[in-house]
Order: sequence, then C-alpha cells, then structure tokens
Amino acid sequence: MHYGKMEEKTHETHGQYFAGEVSSEGYTGRFYAVPNLRRDKDTAPDFLIRQPHRPGEPFRELGAIWEKAQRGTGEVFYTLTFDGPNYTKPCNLAAFKDENEPHYNLIFKRKRGGKSSQATGQDSTGEGADVPFG
Repeated sequence: MHYGKMEEKTHETHGQYFAGEVSSEGYTGRFYAVPNLRRDKDTAPDFLIRQPHRPGEPFRELGAIWEKAQRGTGEVFYTLTFDGPNYTKPCNLAAFKDENEPHYNLIFKRKRGGKSSQATGQDSTGEGADVPFG
C-alpha cells in the first residue's frame, strides 16, 4: 500500500519541521509536523502532526512523531502515529531517509508469522503559508 513521504524543512522563526503527504485509512492528504513545545518528558513526542489550515483558522491535530536512532549505526529515523476521530485505530508508520532523495519514506511494518512485511510511499510534499506552528 502507498503511504507517502515527508521532507525536513527549516522555518526562519520556528526552526525544524516536516512537510509531507500520507495516504491511510483515516486521513489522506498533506500534513506538517511542528516541534512539540510542550515536551516535558523524554517519552513525549518530538513533533506534533497537524493538518494544514488557512491563516486564522484552527488546525487539527493528526498525531505525533518521535525521533529515534537505529541500533548499531546511530542513523536517525522517525516513528509516526496518526490518530483521531477519523481513525478506527491508530496508524503507526516509520520514516527512513531515502539515500538518493531529500525526503523520508513513510513505511508500514508489521510482523506476520515471524516475517516482516513493509510498504513504502511515493507522494509529493507540500509547502505553504498554512504551516500550523501556533
């Protein structure tokens, strides 16, 4: 199944964030992941996933992202959880850097009978004045 991708961006005032697209059962479309300014514990998410909006309109929380490091290599990857009223259950994805592109591929991985299955996405990222930092 097609899940999407996300790209790291830098905002002049707010710093690092991600812009991406996802295709899942509960939400299909663009998203932004902005720094979690309320992060008060090591287990709290590093970024909050939000739906794009027009200036002055409220944003909608779609989930959260945690930064991780691969054992052995120390390579950074991200775990994403999309959840909300549109989801019957949370959608958990991982984002790994594409070696040949400037983005992270969103991958779904589930163990089935001791074997792993995975799918990667190939959607385009979006940018705009609708990044919901506030």
